[in-house]
Amino acid sequence: MDGKNSFILYCDIGQHLELLSDEDAGLLFKGIVHYADTGEPPQLPPMAAMAFSFIRAQIDRDQEKWNTTREKRRAAGKSGGLKSGESRQRSNEAKEANASNPKQNEADEADNVNVTVPVNGNVPVTVINNREKADKPPRPRFTPPSTDDAITYFCEQGSSAAEAKSFLDYYAANGWKVGGRATMKNWQAAARNWIRRAGQYSHPQTKQVAAEPATDTISRAAERLASGNFSNLEDAFL
Repeated sequence: MDGKNSFILYCDIGQHLELLSDEDAGLLFKGIVHYADTGEPPQLPPMAAMAFSFIRAQIDRDQEKWNTTREKRRAAGKSGGLKSGESRQRSNEAKEANASNPKQNEADEADNVNVTVPVNGNVPVTVINNREKADKPPRPRFTPPSTDDAITYFCEQGSSAAEAKSFLDYYAANGWKVGGRATMKNWQAAARNWIRRAGQYSHPQTKQVAAEPATDTISRAAERLASGNFSNLEDAFL
């Protein structure tokens, strides 16, 4: 049947064979083999034909299962072959593209450029070795303010030129660092903090430093530590 060269006989056919004579049982067995091989129903005596009708139903069910399994395997084989062929084709196209422009490949490797190509076709390029980044502009370097700029800004904020000069002297001495290590990024923000801290005292910071001896400054800081006030300790020495 349809390329199949075997079939299954189940033990429960014995109950049918027991009802037949040896001659009819032999004819039934020959008819089963003939039907499994050709799909043509055999000509059998009445009793053998009745037994064959039950056995034929089981043979037909087995044949249908075998046909279904064969079709699934055939479809899976075609799908796997197509995917394998497509993968090989894409691999060959990529190799050909790389081989077609060796000079460009050498230039890309020399510049150490990472390129990401999204679905929409835009190409954001991230460049190493201090080249420009197409996806993120470089951060501008910090430039300290001039004396005139600092004085103008302090006056605009309601402070004084003396405070502006103190601000410039202090941060110029420590290399324009904030928090001890980080380089300042926004001197206007640092200036506003300076003005707010200066406003916490009854006298400007510059006058306190000029009028107060070093021993008084240390004593004032010690008093803050003893009282548990650890805020603005830097101001105690300004």
